Amino acid sequence: MKASSTDLYHFDQIMQRVGPSLGAPSGQDTLFLQQLASGMVGDVLISAGRMSEGPAQVQAGKADESLALQRRLGRLMDGLSAEESPGPLRHALELIGTDTGGSALMTPPLSDALKQRLARVVAALRDSSVTLPEAA
Repeated sequence: MKASSTDLYHFDQIMQRVGPSLGAPSGQDTLFLQQLASGMVGDVLISAGRMSEGPAQVQAGKADESLALQRRLGRLMDGLSAEESPGPLRHALELIGTDTGGSALMTPPLSDALKQRLARVVAALRDSSVTLPEAA
């Protein structure tokens, strides 16, 4: 079961009933660390490349650093899930210079508003201390 709801209380209720044996992976980028703390096992995240160090940091007692990174990436994570996937992620990768190639399935075009929003978010991340992936 992939937990993609933003209802953390609901997620916690599920984890209390089934425990970690279910192996519920987080599917909600903006609540990854909170779900991890509630017993989530693994993740299926759009931002996995940026948040991949989250579990290790938490286990090493650096939850504050992971939470700070999650919060800095919040606007990007919101944008990546604002329209049908994988369009927003592909556009964001193109903005940082990564060619995403073709797609086996037809994906709807992004709205101009989301394209502009993602451009502003990526530019702001470039100007901050967040390291973006290297262009391929």
